[in-house]
Amino acid sequence: VPKRPDDIAVIIANSNYKKLGKDIPNVTPAYNDAENIKRYFTQALGVREGNIIYLKDATGTQMTSVFGSKEDHRGKLFNWTKKNISKVYVYYAGHGDYDEDANKTGYWLPVDATRDDPSNWVMTDYVVNQIKAMDAKHVMVVADSCFSGELTRGIKIDYGSPNWIKKLLDKKARVALTSGDLEPESDSGGGGKHSIFAKVFISLLEE
Repeated sequence: VPKRPDDIAVIIANSNYKKLGKDIPNVTPAYNDAENIKRYFTQALGVREGNIIYLKDATGTQMTSVFGSKEDHRGKLFNWTKKNISKVYVYYAGHGDYDEDANKTGYWLPVDATRDDPSNWVMTDYVVNQIKAMDAKHVMVVADSCFSGELTRGIKIDYGSPNWIKKLLDKKARVALTSGDLEPESDSGGGGKHSIFAKVFISLLEE
């Protein structure tokens, strides 16, 4: 397809948690799933290679640089996006968590995370805040992680319509597609090459 020079994509594949993290297992399919998503973004949606922020095994500092923080939402994604022009696609594969007590929010876990210390976990609210502030033409966030359903609060999708996922890509919309709800488990496919969610998501895109 023709290249779309103003569209932006973020792809994060957090697989190797054992190297830098503590008490967190690896996510085996993350690399392969991210590569397939990257091919779809470039070949089917026309996102330029130079407009893709691609992070393998992202640390907390790297993820904050992309999505911003509580103090400043203007991360790299915000700065790259052209108001009312850019379509933005975000794909995250890795571990997630949810704070039921204090913040009532979800998190994406960087590879240098510690299970009992959320100090460098990345709030999904940071992602949402950037989406609200940058006023892109279209935003789609795809999360393959535990507790990922926190992103979908207030978003309704008509799954019964023909080719619903492709129709969403053409609208000025804010869309979150996730591998689960607020439950703690999201099936990664038993340690195989691809997660169950990624297989289904890609098959829908190819219909």
